[in-house]
Order: sequence, then C-alpha cells, then structure tokens
Amino acid sequence: MEYLPNLAHDVRTSMGEIIGLANLGLNAAGDTVRTRDCLLKIRSASEHLMSQLNDIMEMSRIESGKLVLNEVVCDISAIAEKASDIAAAYAADKLIKFGISTDKVQDRWVHCDTIRFERVLNNLLSNAVKYTPENGEIRLSLTQTECEREGYGRYELKVRDSGTGMSEDFLAEIFDAYGRERSSTIEGLQGTGLGMAITKKIVDAMGGGISVTSEPGEGSEFTVVLELKIAEALQDDEEWLISTPENEGGGYGKDFRGERILLVDDNGINRQIARGILKAYGFIIEEAENGQEAVEKIENSESGYYDLVLMDVRMPVMNGYEATSRIRAMEDKARANIPVIAMTANSFEEDIKAAKDVGMNAHIAKPIEIPVMMEILSEILSSRTAD
Repeated sequence: MEYLPNLAHDVRTSMGEIIGLANLGLNAAGDTVRTRDCLLKIRSASEHLMSQLNDIMEMSRIESGKLVLNEVVCDISAIAEKASDIAAAYAADKLIKFGISTDKVQDRWVHCDTIRFERVLNNLLSNAVKYTPENGEIRLSLTQTECEREGYGRYELKVRDSGTGMSEDFLAEIFDAYGRERSSTIEGLQGTGLGMAITKKIVDAMGGGISVTSEPGEGSEFTVVLELKIAEALQDDEEWLISTPENEGGGYGKDFRGERILLVDDNGINRQIARGILKAYGFIIEEAENGQEAVEKIENSESGYYDLVLMDVRMPVMNGYEATSRIRAMEDKARANIPVIAMTANSFEEDIKAAKDVGMNAHIAKPIEIPVMMEILSEILSSRTAD
C-alpha cells in the first residue's frame, strides 16, 4: 500500500522544514527572549510530531515484513547507560528520581542490533517518564544470568516506575497496536499508542520475550529477556555502533572553507535550510532543483570543480537515483567519482541500501541533524583527500 509511505514522506518533509527553520532561528544572533522561546516550542512540537509519524511508519514496515535486524558487536551495558542518561534528563524536569544498575553484567560485549535495542530501551523509558508523576521514581536494571545456549548470555532488562499503573483488563492488550488506557490521571498525554506494540515486535524479532506487571496507582514493571551471542571485546581503536553520534557542533578537525558542494533538491525551503547550515561551516554552495539539472551542471563544469554532491532522492524530471547513475557513468573519472550523498526524508534500511546500490557514498536523513551531517561530510571529504 503506497498511500501511507507517500503520506509519511510528505509529512516528514514538512516537519523537516519546520525543525530546520527553527534550528536556523535558534542559531541566529540577536534573538529576543520571546522569539527564542517560540522557536524552541516550534522545534519541540515538530520533533514530537515526527516521533509520532516514525511510530506509524515503523509499525507499517513491521506489519509488511520489512523489519530486518542488523547485528554488530557492541557494549550492551554502554547502550543501556546511554539511554538512561537521556531518560534521566527528562525525568529530572519532573523531579523524578532515576536509577540504573548494570553491575551484574559479566559479558558486556555481544552481537546485537544496537538501533533496535536502543529503540526498545527508549520506548520503555519514555513510557515510564510519561506516566510517572512528579516526585516519582524510575529504575532501570540490566542483569546477566546463565544461558543454556553455548556462547550466549541471557540478559534481563527491567524498567520499574511508580507511575499511574494499569488495570488488569488493559494489561491484556498493552502490546496491541493503538492500545492506550484512558484515565483521568493521564488525560492530555499524546502518543500514537504504538510504542509498546513496536517494542514487542522488535523483541520478538530478536528472539526474546517481554512481559509486564502493574497495578493502578502502584506503578508498572516491564521485563525484557534476550539471549545474545557473546562477543570478544573490541579494542579502543575499533569502531562499534550506537546510533546517535556524540559530537555536538563543530570540532571535526576539518576546515571546510573552499569546499564546493552541489546541493540538489526540488524543495526551496529544504535548500535554504541546508544552505544556512553549510555556509556556517565555510562551504561554497551551488544549487540544482532536480537530478537532470545536477547532471548538466557537472557535465558542463571543469573536471574536479565540485568536491561533493548532496542529492535529494524524490525529485521531478529526474530523481536522485537516476542522476547518481548518470554521474557514475561519465567518462571523465574525476566527474564520475564525485562523492554523492543522499539527503532524503526516506530513512529506512531499504532506502539506505537503494542509495548504496546506485553508487551513493552515504545517507543523511531529513530533518537534518547538524552534528551527524558534519561528521559524514568530514569523513567523506577527508577520505577523498587521502585518496
């Protein structure tokens, strides 16, 4: 069914415009207190809507059988600690006490889909924060017990809160899609009702189990059990994935002044957002409104004129995939080998694979996260210089 993905793309594009413009406004000098407050609220509301849309799209992908696990070697305790740091910050705003325990994990390094595991953690923790009143308490624990499967560890994740709790009737349907208990104590809370359904689907796909105990007014406890293959610890100079880079702002060890980027996007506001970000880092920007225009600009420019292409995917006249294929087929190697990075609201595994299949070097999701974008650009441009 194409309706939902197409609708989601359009909404994500609009939300990308709102979040991007808000970020540009926040970085502008001379803002008044009132303007800054409004911009902060615009960004917060937009991020919330984006989160809801992501839930809808994730559920759609799961139901259509497109959930594919991507296991890497990772430090499971570090992932839990990172997720808890984020949740603890939100909990502090409500004066909620937050605690975490991972000391009973003997084998921290495992084979795991880090993005999916983070999603499970974030869903459980955000749910706990949402339904726990001020001065309440939340505790996250990760423990390891013996596993009958050789070379595997049995990991038990528990999230306990002192929140509103749930009735016995609702517990029977807590993991159903769009399920959410109505109560006078939680009126006004927003959400798709998909968080727990998505969580269970992910846990099921990982071969684990999830359960919950709860009483009205006494809080809830969610338990996730996973059997994960134990891995050798990576050395300090080896990379392992947690989905969100830690870099904030600049400091990428690269002077971008003089680097020329061809920015290709049919949406004028999207170009304005990207242009504002890139200029702040010293890039020279030229623009094209569709893939055909981009191909013509590269063909008609001197060899090596452009250092990099930021390419939208969905465009009229010629889309980003076809344009990249045309670039890769050019006779002049300097033109054919220009780094091309997809910059699109389509951000699922199959979208990243499609970009790679046509020869794109990397993928940046909209709305743009500036630290992520700068890290990718720095890596691509640095590797090109090294070559």
